[in-house]
Amino acid sequence: MIYTKKGDDGTTRFNPRESRVSKADDITHMSGAIDEWNAYMGHCIALCTESGVAGEIKPVLVEIQKLIFECGAKLFDPDFQLSDTSILTMKLENYIDEQQIKLPKLNQFVFFNQDVSVSQMNLCRVRIRQIERFLVEYSPNFIWINSVLPLINRLSDAIFIIQRVLYHDLKIKEKRWNSEE
Repeated sequence: MIYTKKGDDGTTRFNPRESRVSKADDITHMSGAIDEWNAYMGHCIALCTESGVAGEIKPVLVEIQKLIFECGAKLFDPDFQLSDTSILTMKLENYIDEQQIKLPKLNQFVFFNQDVSVSQMNLCRVRIRQIERFLVEYSPNFIWINSVLPLINRLSDAIFIIQRVLYHDLKIKEKRWNSEE
């Protein structure tokens, strides 16, 4: 049965061997952030697949989504060993570097408002940045999060590049913000 009614009092339990905690507790907030990161990651993967830019980046995004599940496991089991995030971070950096060569030089902000997929991808990127700030805020209580921060930082950069690649592939001219207009 999916519902137990035990959380109706504002508490939850992540591990059957532990006592219930408030839904306002740090671990509950961290769990929510990881869950939300997972949801947005899934949405990014779906958008990449639907738009046809999945190519070489989709397997990396799927690996990152698996790592997000590992973060959830680590949250509830301090002995759980996370995968090496530096490898995924390097894969994202390689993707960014390879794609930037193909794209026009950028020295202004871009409006991502000309295609629904690109616009939704931008929402994911911005939300992932917000989740990153949340993880930084709570990292003193969960030291292992520090190993994930470079990855999530690079992830939002990669999503930005994916958005630009989408515009390029769709032959949509980037609208750039000009402070003088």
